[in-house]
Amino acid sequence: MKEAEARKIWLEAVERVKDRTLAPTLWRALEMGYGVTTENGQFIVGFPPSDSPMAGYLTSADHKNTIERVLTELIGSQMQLKIIEGTTIQDYEAFKKREAIAEKTRKEALERKHVERAADRAWETISEQCSRKYAQTPLRQLPQTRGQFLFEAIQIISDAMDRIHPDGKIDEPAHRALGRVIDKVGTLADVPGAIVAAELIKYRRAKKASGGQ
Repeated sequence: MKEAEARKIWLEAVERVKDRTLAPTLWRALEMGYGVTTENGQFIVGFPPSDSPMAGYLTSADHKNTIERVLTELIGSQMQLKIIEGTTIQDYEAFKKREAIAEKTRKEALERKHVERAADRAWETISEQCSRKYAQTPLRQLPQTRGQFLFEAIQIISDAMDRIHPDGKIDEPAHRALGRVIDKVGTLADVPGAIVAAELIKYRRAKKASGGQ
């Protein structure tokens, strides 16, 4: 729909909504809006930046329903009201670009969160595996037994690193999850977490030097 036609329809819609409501503040807000265009079943109404706070009066449930019924009557097909800041087609195009960027950013953040949660769950499983192994170890009060457990737990953690992060890239959330497992093993083996981490690094370096065998 052309901008001029949208403006004309909005002016008519404003008058019809006024006839159906007794809300002077809403009337003033309606008069500040500009019909911009229609797209995908939406009637786009723009407000100048200085008047944009008034747009909220149009989006309250009762008022929005009335406006959408009027727009549907005038256009002849089901319409939903969409409010933007700006009053021209160019403003709407810029608005859509901003929305697209925001949606892309939101999806990327959501995907990162899913990946982080999956890594957290994977490392929680490894932590539980190490805890079970320790609980099933006889004579675990002896230092040599704890040393053997520590060695085996390090192997478990190293294998998990290769499986959970096959590309070798471990971001900050994954590092924190790994750190929690290392601290857990340290607590079980009665050694500082830093010692467990040092032994893990030593083990992985030796494994790499031997060709991963």
